[in-house]
Amino acid sequence: MKKTVTAILFLSFLTGSVCPGLFSAPSRAKVIFASILIPGAGEYLLGNKKAAIGLFLAEGLVWTGYLSMRWRGNSIINNYRMFAHDNAGAYSGERSEAYWDAVEWYVNSESYNLKIREDARKLYPNDYDAQLKYIQEHGYFDSFAWDWNGKTSQYDFYRGMRQNSREALQNASYILSGAILTRVVSFAWTVNSLRRMSSERVILPQIEIREDSYSVGISISGIY
Repeated sequence: MKKTVTAILFLSFLTGSVCPGLFSAPSRAKVIFASILIPGAGEYLLGNKKAAIGLFLAEGLVWTGYLSMRWRGNSIINNYRMFAHDNAGAYSGERSEAYWDAVEWYVNSESYNLKIREDARKLYPNDYDAQLKYIQEHGYFDSFAWDWNGKTSQYDFYRGMRQNSREALQNASYILSGAILTRVVSFAWTVNSLRRMSSERVILPQIEIREDSYSVGISISGIY
C-alpha cells in the first residue's frame, strides 16, 4: 500500500498535480526518469495510456511472480527444517546454509565430523591443539547432531525438499530479471515517443477575423 501511495505521489509531482501552477508540463528528463523508475510512467505522462497500462501490468506480473516464488522457496525452507528436526533430530533453529547442506549430503553428523577430523589433520598435521580447535569450530555436536540411518525414504524426501527450495529461489531470481527488461522496454518506448512527438512539432498560425479588426496567434505543439 505504501509503495502504491508513493508511486501516485511521484506521478503527481511529475505532472504538477500536487501544486498546480508551481510545476509546468513534465520535461524530457522527468519523463525519461519516470519511465525507468516505474515502467509505463513515461508513457503515462505523455498521454499514451494504453502503452502505460500494458507496461504497468507487465511490471505487476514480474513482481507478483517474484514474490510468489520467494514465498514458495522460504516456505519450503521452513518445512524441511522442521521435517529434518522431527525425523533426524537436526536443530531446526539453525540458520546457516552450510549446516543444512551437511544435513543434506551426510547421512549423519558423525560421518560429517569424521570428514572434519580428516581435514583438521591435513591442515595441521603436527599441531593437535589446532586440530582440536578446528574440529570444535567446524563440527556439529550435541543438539546440532542428526542421523538419517534407517530412514532412507525420509532422507530422500528431505533432499527433494531442499532441491525444490533452491529451484523456487532460483526461479525468483530469473523472474526478477524481467524487471530490468520492462525498464529497458519502457525507456526505449518513451524515447521513441518523445522523438516522434518532437518530429511532429509544428507551428500553426491561428487567425481570428472580426468586423473591425483581426488578430493573428502562433501555436506551437510538442515536448520540450
